[in-house]
Amino acid sequence: MVGKLCEIKFELYNSLKIKIMSLSKDYEYTQDDLDNHSNQLNPNNDEYHNSREEN
Repeated sequence: MVGKLCEIKFELYNSLKIKIMSLSKDYEYTQDDLDNHSNQLNPNNDEYHNSREEN
């Protein structure tokens, strides 16, 4: 249960962070930004699991 709550909290944090970044019209996403975002959303990528690990 605690793990699931942490996962939900993390996903909400990322969603909010993305929304805040998207509000900044002057910010240009780099290819590294886009790749990182894509990797964190892909369950077949190690970064997906790394981004959901508890510290």
